[in-house]
Amino acid sequence: MARPQFVRDALRAVLREPAFFLTEVAWRWAFGLVTWLLLAFSLRQMLSQIVITDAEYQMARRSELLLLAETLAVSIREVLPGLLRILILLTPCVSLVWIVVATIGRWSTVKALLEKFPAQDGAEIPASSAAAGQRLSSLTALNFLRVVFTLATTIAFIGSAILVGQFVGTPELIGVAVLAWMLLALLLGLAWSVVNWFLSLAPIFIVRDGLDALHALGESLGLFRRRSSHYVNIAIAYSVLRFLALVAVLLASTVPAAMISTGGWRLIFAVSAALALGYFAVADFLYIAKLASYVALANAGPDSQPAVWQPAPIPGMPATEVGPQPPLDRVPVGQNSAPLPDVSTETNDV
Repeated sequence: MARPQFVRDALRAVLREPAFFLTEVAWRWAFGLVTWLLLAFSLRQMLSQIVITDAEYQMARRSELLLLAETLAVSIREVLPGLLRILILLTPCVSLVWIVVATIGRWSTVKALLEKFPAQDGAEIPASSAAAGQRLSSLTALNFLRVVFTLATTIAFIGSAILVGQFVGTPELIGVAVLAWMLLALLLGLAWSVVNWFLSLAPIFIVRDGLDALHALGESLGLFRRRSSHYVNIAIAYSVLRFLALVAVLLASTVPAAMISTGGWRLIFAVSAALALGYFAVADFLYIAKLASYVALANAGPDSQPAVWQPAPIPGMPATEVGPQPPLDRVPVGQNSAPLPDVSTETNDV
């Protein structure tokens, strides 16, 4: 059996069936649009409460940097309490929207990918409403765990920054504190990315096997233990593709930068927005293709074994198959066969 090419087969499947990519874009961008609308409305309500006097406006027009900086600092002090209230109110709303949209979207994409890359044992996803409801409940619980873990990581990140801020007044400790905070932030980001990725693959086992959230997470870890070489190869391949896409966008971003002196700000904004949306679309395409690769890996059988040598058939005699032979030192001795002589004993006797 040929060695499976999980990355190539997944990319080909997503290219040939755009419904996978369009479904992923639909639910991700729908969540992003709702989040931006909520954030824009909240910021508008907050900024509308800030009053700028004529004197402050005139100082800003005269570009007196010190006075402008003082005015900006006063405005920030006025904005911070309102911004904190917005974050407190928006966090549960955005989290709830994410849980609902991600549950429906991931159910649709994983179910379609499992039908595209079926299991080798021929097992199918039950079509009953009870089975679908149980799987959706498990997906909801899993997305709730992802939200809780992300919020906990964010709180830990903010707490570490506040802790480092306590050493600002101590010049001899500020360097060590900042270095420790950077290391801690790096560890937090790495831990979040690793755990979040295993959580993001758990829906495969929820939709396919009907497991609950915790057991599906265990199966996600088990996939890495069982097929670690393929698992890592898939991750490296898509990381390289994602990096190439990012480099391409960074190179293309030099176009609006060169238009600063010639083009208007509306044109620059339009080009920048188009580049950002293009990158997001490519990133979503690579994400759904990566998920398809892991679905194919989870449903693939064990790697093929080396073929057993077969003797050439003799004309006029039926062909026989030769299976794996035991080691020479473990060949059983029959009742009618004489044991081999002990060569070392005979040599010593001579």
